[in-house]
Amino acid sequence: MQRTNRQLAAVEPTRAAAFEAYDRLVAAGVPRQRLEIVAPADPAVAPKTTPNRKRALAKIVGGGIAGAAGGALAGLLICAALWLFEVGLFLANPLLAAFFIVAYLANAGGLVGALIGTRFGRSDLAARVQDAADAGRWTVVVHAQDPEERRHAESALAQAA
Repeated sequence: MQRTNRQLAAVEPTRAAAFEAYDRLVAAGVPRQRLEIVAPADPAVAPKTTPNRKRALAKIVGGGIAGAAGGALAGLLICAALWLFEVGLFLANPLLAAFFIVAYLANAGGLVGALIGTRFGRSDLAARVQDAADAGRWTVVVHAQDPEERRHAESALAQAA
């Protein structure tokens, strides 16, 4: 059984065992909309292991915005330091230099923030489910609403094991 904070995946050797686990979860009160069955050689493994695509996109965009804001703030602090220490190239055209420094660091910060946001939305669960599908095994994926629901689903799966 693989798990993340809100996801749980039970790898089963046969189709019958996977559907039995699915039925056990439904009987335990897990809504059908939060359950996915991944068959061997299933081409749609990635969408079935992504719990909420809108939430993942929000993390990427939010990370990009936070990174851009942090980069712009760092750029402003660098510009203030260059102005205070009277650096010659900065004083020659301070507005243009400040614009380029802030823009460059905001872009770099936005890129780093978006990359960090993609990492927070991704787990190794998708890779393990893909490996199970490639090996000919069936997987039941639970997209729990909260950690408590995940623990409830985990106990329902553990009862039969």
